[in-house]
Amino acid sequence: MDRIESSFVAPKEELVQESNKELLQRVSTTFFFLHEGVITTDAAGKILLMNKSAENLTGWSSEEAYDKEFAEVFHLRHAAARESTINPVKEVLETGKLSHAPADIVLIDKNGTERYIAGTCVPAIGKSRAVTGVIINFRDITTAWQKQKHKEYLSHRDVLTGAFNRFFFQKRIEEEISWSERYQEPLSMMMLDLDYFKRINDTWGHPVGDLVLKELAQLIRGLIRKTDFLVRLGGEEFIIVMPQTNGDDVARAAEKIRILLEQHRYPIVGQVTVSIGVAEHIEGETFDSWYGRVDGAMYQAKDNGRNCVKIADKQELRSVVADPPKWQEEWESGHNGIDKQHRELIEMGKLLYDLSIQGIESKTVLKQLDRVLKYLAEHIEYEEKLLLQIGYPGFLRHKETHDRLLEIAFNLRETYTQRRLRPAIFFSFLIDDFIFGHILQEDNDYFPYVK
Repeated sequence: MDRIESSFVAPKEELVQESNKELLQRVSTTFFFLHEGVITTDAAGKILLMNKSAENLTGWSSEEAYDKEFAEVFHLRHAAARESTINPVKEVLETGKLSHAPADIVLIDKNGTERYIAGTCVPAIGKSRAVTGVIINFRDITTAWQKQKHKEYLSHRDVLTGAFNRFFFQKRIEEEISWSERYQEPLSMMMLDLDYFKRINDTWGHPVGDLVLKELAQLIRGLIRKTDFLVRLGGEEFIIVMPQTNGDDVARAAEKIRILLEQHRYPIVGQVTVSIGVAEHIEGETFDSWYGRVDGAMYQAKDNGRNCVKIADKQELRSVVADPPKWQEEWESGHNGIDKQHRELIEMGKLLYDLSIQGIESKTVLKQLDRVLKYLAEHIEYEEKLLLQIGYPGFLRHKETHDRLLEIAFNLRETYTQRRLRPAIFFSFLIDDFIFGHILQEDNDYFPYVK
């Protein structure tokens, strides 16, 4: 949720230099009728004054709250974690700095009602420059927060079934793959397709078919873990992504789901079965390859008589990672030095790829990694000098891209040395991010200037 910034303006110099008594009078006059809640405390964090809005939002009257500890009256909790937050007044008194309320904070009033709030805590500074108290202003943003969350929910959900939609799936799956490879955790996926679903729509009509899809999605949600997520791809096809799950476990989970769905009886139509394909993600495998294996397994289940589970073949890394590209004439810039270095980077990447799939000892692979990194840095230095000489107008933007690529490359190298990364992932970066993403796209922008 985007934070809704407070309209509170920090006290002017003449205000913050006054004593607590004078401050109290000024604040009382200025802020008492604001729609936002305003609370002032002394240097010990005890409440001096609350305006009417603060009374309404906390459930405490000024008389009841006077001289009480701020946290006793103003009870805050993180919405998601359901844990109490640090006392913002105590924080401001200790640091002397302004503090904003986090975006997911709720205020629990005297009667237990929870409200999402936004606001700030500002230190009041006395004549001696010491912090003499805190001014807190806040407001209820529950309605805005609920609208935002509902909007996010709709953007990520299939309207009919409540499952996640394809948009969410495409956004989330790359994050799951990245997490899986970074922390060496298994990741699996299953694809479910309802058997003979067209017969249901043709026999009883689409409204009945829609009810079956809704009930099916509800049943599946009750069978999977909270860490798994159900996606409706469209029609009668669903995906279940299961983090920290290997191939054997996802196959067992799929068979359990298949049996329970087979045993269920839907109103009007009775029994509906599903065909399921499953596959564990292979390190270094692209999403398209993984998805293709799951999809293929699901169609094998269809061809095998339906109402069954099929496991995708465990292919070697070579079969799921695209073969290294060969230099193509259209990639040439027209500058001999640049083209020679680009070709050399591709050849070095090929060697790294070969080492990665042959089980070569890590010391040998690391030496090749370092050769690639060294050559990559030298190439970038050479290229930047050339672009400066020719006065390339996009030089600064191009240099920023170089800096980012080098940072990623060296981070990957560090990850590999910690045995948390296979060299094939580095090869994927070299090919996907540097050669195709940079040389063939961004470098192409300066080619006309060097010919």
